[in-house]
Amino acid sequence: MFSDSLYLFCKVMCWLFLKVWMRFNVENVEKFPKGMGVILAPNHASYIDIPCVGVAAPRRVYFIARDDLFSHWLLNWFMRVFATIPIVRRQADLSALKAALGQLEKKRVVCLFPEGTRSPDGKVSEAVGVGVGFLAIKGQAPVLPVYIAGTHKVFPKGSRTIHPHPVKIIFGDPIYPETIAMGTPVKERYHLLTEQVMRALKDLQEKSPPKADPPKGGERIRR
Repeated sequence: MFSDSLYLFCKVMCWLFLKVWMRFNVENVEKFPKGMGVILAPNHASYIDIPCVGVAAPRRVYFIARDDLFSHWLLNWFMRVFATIPIVRRQADLSALKAALGQLEKKRVVCLFPEGTRSPDGKVSEAVGVGVGFLAIKGQAPVLPVYIAGTHKVFPKGSRTIHPHPVKIIFGDPIYPETIAMGTPVKERYHLLTEQVMRALKDLQEKSPPKADPPKGGERIRR
């Protein structure tokens, strides 16, 4: 694992790039829980979501990302700088979930993208599985919904080019596992908590209207 100093250096460099290139903005950072394990649950629309969340979070984040991203040397290095836990897609990867629970036990911050894949239009879809509910209830850690706006315009799914466009991160209210249907079967609680997280993300999306694209070269802004 890379040192905290290297993580901080990369975070500062990413912040400078995001601020200059994408007018990066963060809202509601005061809602971030302190002194406990936390699960971040962002929507997912672009490969740059990971550095955006890492920069926005006031604490070091341990990401969970699909294992095939580690096959490229540059992505491999970047993922390891951001302490990413590889997970096998489309199956219950117990080793990755156990690794994430281990970080929560150490009162660290874990990030899991509930949708499991990138949205082509930036809209919040549905969760793939109940991983976020499982981690929250098994790890007894709050889930912080994180809405990411604009990254699907910066680096869309299928694109090889980065485009300038405003990006905003909005932290929602923490969802504590002890508030989710105590007394019901635990597997049902996994589903209920995951559903509540996705509703929270959609609510944040509705309250954050999309930014207009900047005018293209040669195109004048009408007054």
